[in-house]
Order: sequence, then structure tokens, then C-alpha cells
Amino acid sequence: YHYYLDCLLQTNDYKTAERVIKKEMRKEPDNPLLYVDMGMLYKTEGDNKQTADAFNKAIHKLTPDIDKILDLGKAFANAKEWDYALETYKQGKSLLGNSYPFVSEIGAIYRAEGNTTAMIDSYLETLTLSPMYLQYVQDALQLSIGTYANAEQNNIVKTQLLKYIQRYPDKDVYSELLIWMLIQLKEYP
Repeated sequence: YHYYLDCLLQTNDYKTAERVIKKEMRKEPDNPLLYVDMGMLYKTEGDNKQTADAFNKAIHKLTPDIDKILDLGKAFANAKEWDYALETYKQGKSLLGNSYPFVSEIGAIYRAEGNTTAMIDSYLETLTLSPMYLQYVQDALQLSIGTYANAEQNNIVKTQLLKYIQRYPDKDVYSELLIWMLIQLKEYP
């Protein structure tokens, strides 16, 4: 299906592409990924209203199935539809009763958008769930701090960490993370 759809889109045969997608939708009416395909077709044609409608339908078709939520979020991310990807993960959190936080996915979206503050917040918020995520957060932040990052990014991370230390004084994990960061930056007496 996807190879054929790609060929149709590459040859600008939008009418046939729309028929193919609608045929697939009849076969799999609850598959939200097909609505992303339809939305991308509408976007290619320049129809912003139908694009938004198709993308919103995709999100509303979600069920409390973690794999389907991840697949839909990845489909939006691959299409560089960051806002819809974020909405997918937020809706997924709600559907799953906040049992799965989607923090790595949300952090990756913010990183792709260039929204450093929101990315850092996403990763730091993970530690409120469990301090066992410390290594994961360190790995994620490793790309945002240090000699490869600019001074502004390093300051954003420090500032956000200090806010979390003040907000959660009983959670030592944030202090540990700040110490780890300062060691990474070689900022110690």
C-alpha cells in the first residue's frame, strides 16, 4: 500500500491516491495512520482545513493501546507535524491513565523543534515519576550539555535543574543530576 501510495504522490496523481487511501480506510476504519496519510495528501494539495481535519480524526481514533499511540506519534514526527505528535502523546497519556509518560518521545519532539526548555522540562519531569530514570535522563541530557552545546543551552539546563531542586527539595535526584552536570562541564573548584 505505502509503496503504491508513494508512487502516486510522486507522480502527482492525487485523485487516485485519495481513492486508494479511502479504500484502505474502508478495510481498516479504526487505523489512525490512514488518516495521517490522508492528511499528508491534503497537505500536498494545499488544503489546510482538510489536513487539520484528517490529523485530528487520527488522534480521536486512538485507543488505549500503547503501540498504536507510539505508531501514530512516530507517523506525525516523521511528517514533521510536531504539534500533532505532541497532541498524540498527550492524548495517549490520558487514555492510558498516565501509566506511560511518553517522556522520551515528547523530549525528542521538543529537541527536533529546537525547544530546549520544554525538552529539558520533559526529561526532568520523568524523575518525579521515579529516580530510577536518572541514567536515562543523563543520557538524554548528554546531547544538550557539555562542550558540544552552546553556553545558552548549558545555562538553560542549569536553570531548569535549579527550579526543580527548589520545587522538589525532598528529591535528591535533582541535586545528583546537577552535580553530574557540573562534572560534565568541568565546573568545579
